[in-house]
Amino acid sequence: MLCDIEILPEETERHIQINDMNAAALEKIWPVLVKRYPGFALNLCFRNRAAPVEALAKIGATVLEDCVDYRVTTENYIPHEYPGIELLTLDDFDAFAVLHDSLPDMYWTSRRLRAVWEQDFWRIFILRENGKIIGYSMLRLYPTDLGEVFALELEAENRAEKDARFYALLSVAVQCTFDNKKSTALNQVERGDNRTLDAVKAVGFKECGYYIGYEVTIPV
Repeated sequence: MLCDIEILPEETERHIQINDMNAAALEKIWPVLVKRYPGFALNLCFRNRAAPVEALAKIGATVLEDCVDYRVTTENYIPHEYPGIELLTLDDFDAFAVLHDSLPDMYWTSRRLRAVWEQDFWRIFILRENGKIIGYSMLRLYPTDLGEVFALELEAENRAEKDARFYALLSVAVQCTFDNKKSTALNQVERGDNRTLDAVKAVGFKECGYYIGYEVTIPV
């Protein structure tokens, strides 16, 4: 806790996350962060709550993610199947990492995923074609009643409109959520990502809110 505000620092990664901070709290804590965590990456996250845009602009924070919150329960889940989808094992992790790390930046890089692999809260499903991994979905299981689909990808040259493989990669992650006795699966879809939006609707997800994240590097 700093200034009575909960922060989530990761010293080894030089990364901090703070959730749902208002303008007054940000103004209060910013000088403390600059003094204590110079050079750290700071993420400020807002779920179904207006972000203090002017205060964020003053510290140089820019939008990292602007997503719509979609959720599905067992009652509205629509399964989709496609042959050959597998659960990733360490034997194939390096091959998965090649595809994963070639895509736009995300916090959960393959290095971070590998570092927590033994903690067993990730499930990653892969799809191969001619022996090569061409797509995957990433599911994180929380201690609560929730599983979150963090990533849903299919190589650009392999994508088709309303692709059954894309839907199935999402569907298998949702099914895994329910198989692990979680009642709800979450997928935060970037605004404008119509391909993923088609998939979540096809699998039965319903819009439930929004999430917006900002990022800034704390000055040295």
